[in-house]
Amino acid sequence: MPASERIDDIQILRGVAALLVVVHHFAMITRPYGDVHSLLHYHFLVDLGACGVDIFFCISGFVMMSAVTTLRRAGRFSAPDFLARRVMRIVPLYWILTTIFAALVVACGFLQGSFANALPVPLTANYLLTSYTLLPSYMPGTRTISPFLFQGWTLSYEFYFYFLICCSAAFFKKPLQVALSVVAAIGGLWVAARALPQSGWAIQAFMANSIVFEFATVFFPAMQARRVLLWGLPSALIVLGAATGTHRTRAQRIPLLLGNASFSIYLTHLIPLYLYAGLLRSGYFAGTVAQYLAILGGTIVAILMGLGLYQWLEKPLLVGLHRGYGLTLGRRTA
Repeated sequence: MPASERIDDIQILRGVAALLVVVHHFAMITRPYGDVHSLLHYHFLVDLGACGVDIFFCISGFVMMSAVTTLRRAGRFSAPDFLARRVMRIVPLYWILTTIFAALVVACGFLQGSFANALPVPLTANYLLTSYTLLPSYMPGTRTISPFLFQGWTLSYEFYFYFLICCSAAFFKKPLQVALSVVAAIGGLWVAARALPQSGWAIQAFMANSIVFEFATVFFPAMQARRVLLWGLPSALIVLGAATGTHRTRAQRIPLLLGNASFSIYLTHLIPLYLYAGLLRSGYFAGTVAQYLAILGGTIVAILMGLGLYQWLEKPLLVGLHRGYGLTLGRRTA
């Protein structure tokens, strides 16, 4: 397939992964308030939406290796430049959304007590500052590693992978050497984090999570994690299918738009999710049918918010950042 069509299919898969995560979070929030969780459990769908994260990670591994290989063959790979572009792609929008949600939390007065079902714990200045860095840290009063905008835990793993692939690409020239060295680094750090005495440090627990293998999509003899086996490997095969799939059709226009906006959808769905949780606690959406409709409605709202953010903020922001970075890079080169 031409590269443009292959990337389009990968983008569409990003949209699918984002929607899976959104639906999963809405269903998870509903768990204590009705029968939706029981029905999903009966049909073996209770946590299936969480595999959207696994698909994201496998996509990241595929796309980053493809990018490094392409740049290397063109003689244009630079580790600092590669990392700078990844920072521009992810960090500014993440910072903006973190700031917006923190402001909403402060404005609504919810500063005390933990929120139910994986919503953020109390906002403190130190925790918020730590969250902006995306360095692994525990939520206050918990053993959960996550920044204040809790979807950001996946971004911490993204940058962990970017750092490893940049280090490998800086030392090795051939794509296979880069891939094998990344796999070896991930495996070696994982084994070390597991083997060392428990320190209580978030960074050790962060590296010891077997989900890191999904960037490499390979088996290790010592690895017994069900998630990697049940979701990671199938996700890798799904990404492979997207990379070698059929030709583009007109019907792909809307899914492609969702894929392009997937990062915005992924980050913004916390807002309707938070509002939905508040309504559930207030006694709204009693009954299974009402909850299914609420989950559907919340998902649609999250999609519309994400599309709006992508169109009016994310896309112009990326254009401006890359234009400014390109000018700075050009002056430096001259």
